[in-house]
Amino acid sequence: GTPMTSATMRGSTSTSIVKNSIMDRLGAQLETLSKKDAANLDLKGGVVVKTITENGLMDKSRVQEGFIILKANGNDVKTVEEFQNVLNKAGSGTVKLEGVFPGYEGVYTYSLKLSSGE
Repeated sequence: GTPMTSATMRGSTSTSIVKNSIMDRLGAQLETLSKKDAANLDLKGGVVVKTITENGLMDKSRVQEGFIILKANGNDVKTVEEFQNVLNKAGSGTVKLEGVFPGYEGVYTYSLKLSSGE
């Protein structure tokens, strides 16, 4: 069974590196909205932007800490994984983020540019 394990290990590390690269470029710490918070805010779920690093893609797109991402490119995102999937599919284009700020009315929209070339 040992060769199997090492192969699985190798596979899983390589995917996490790929995943992290886009998440690293975002320059933000993201968290899946807890069920309790979602219920309090009357949301089905979302992704909370906990902290934003200066000069990351989130910072450059003017996203603010505390923003709850509900949709990315029109897809509902209820977990960090779902959000990652949308980003990975988008490649280097622009992802339209829609979401809310707790305590504020209305939906906020941001254009998140994924190409680090600009």
